[in-house]
Amino acid sequence: MRRPGVLHVARDWVRPSEGFVADVVATSSRTRPSVAFGHRGTVSVPAVPSYDLGWASARGDRVLRTGLAGVALRQQARVLHGHFGYWAAHVEAVARRTRRPWGVSLHGHDLLVEGCPAATLADLVVVPSGFLADAASRAGIPDEVLQVIPSGLDLSQFPFRVRRAVAGRPALVTFAGRYVEKKGVLDVARALAGLEGLAVQFVGFGPLEADLRRLLAELRFDAVMLDGSVPGQVRRALQDTDLLITASRVAADGDAESLGLVNLEALACGVPVVTTASGGIPEAVPPAAGILVPEGDVAALRAGVVDLVGHPERWAAMGAAGRAHVEAHFELGSQVAQLEQAWLALADRGGG
Repeated sequence: MRRPGVLHVARDWVRPSEGFVADVVATSSRTRPSVAFGHRGTVSVPAVPSYDLGWASARGDRVLRTGLAGVALRQQARVLHGHFGYWAAHVEAVARRTRRPWGVSLHGHDLLVEGCPAATLADLVVVPSGFLADAASRAGIPDEVLQVIPSGLDLSQFPFRVRRAVAGRPALVTFAGRYVEKKGVLDVARALAGLEGLAVQFVGFGPLEADLRRLLAELRFDAVMLDGSVPGQVRRALQDTDLLITASRVAADGDAESLGLVNLEALACGVPVVTTASGGIPEAVPPAAGILVPEGDVAALRAGVVDLVGHPERWAAMGAAGRAHVEAHFELGSQVAQLEQAWLALADRGGG
C-alpha cells in the first residue's frame, strides 16, 4: 500500500534556528512527505519534493492559495500540515477547498504573540510542551485536537562525552541562542562578567548583537563571539564546551521559551546546564542535569555558574543524567513516530 502523502507547509524553509522542522520531514517513514514554502532558507531536505511558492506569495493570498492547492493535488497529499502558525490561515483555506484534513505545529511566537486564530479550526494542533498547550487552550484551541509532541534530536549528531576539569585550563562556558530579548543574552553577559577561572563564548545571531558587543565592551569582558547562523556552528561549540548557560525570559511582547531546544542539545552531549525556569524549560531540563533559577535573576545565574565551575566532580553525573533524559523523552525517531501516527489518523479520517 502506498504511503499517504503529507504536504508540509512553511512560510520559511528553513531558517538556521529551525532545523528541527527539516528533521521531521527527513525522518518521516510511514508517510510520504512533500514541502511547499514561501522563502528558501539555509536548511533543506534534498530527497523530498519541494515547491518554492515565493512567486505566488508575492502576488497575494488568492494566488498563493491556488498554488498550494495545486501542489497538494499534484502530490496527492491526503493531509496538509503547517509548520509554525504564520501560514496557518492559508493551510486552512486550502484544506477546506481541497476537502483534506489539516494540522499545524505551533512553537511559541506564532501563538503567544501573533495569536494564530486559524489554529482553532485545525484537525490537529501540535505543541512542544505543556506550557504551550496551556496557552493554546486559553487561545480557544479545542483540547481534543491538541497533542504535546516535543521536538526531537537526532542523537547521532550530538555525541556524548563525559565532561571533566583539565588542570591548567579554564572551564569553557557557552551561551548559544538567538540574540533576541526572549533569550536573555544580555543577562548572561552581566552574570558572567568578571568571573575568574573560565573562558566564555557566545554562539548566536540576531538584532541584539550590537547591544551585546557594546555591553561586553562596557564590562571589559573578553569573550569569543561565533556566528550561530553558520550551519553546524552550535553543534561544534557544544562538543567543546564544559557548561552551557541560557537565560530565557518572557519578552515584552509576550514571547516566551516554549521548550528550549539548545538546552536539550547540550544535555545530549553530556553538558551540564545553568538556565532559567521560564516557559517550558522546566519540562526539558531535569534537576539532575542542570541548575534552574528564576528568570531575570542575574545574581542567581552567576551563582549557578560559580557553583558548577567550583565543583567539576559533579559534571560527569549531571552529563549522564542529561543524556539519559534526552534519550528517554526527546529522541527524534520516537517523536516523529508520534507525529506520523497523528497524520495517519487524519488520513484515515479524510478517506481517499
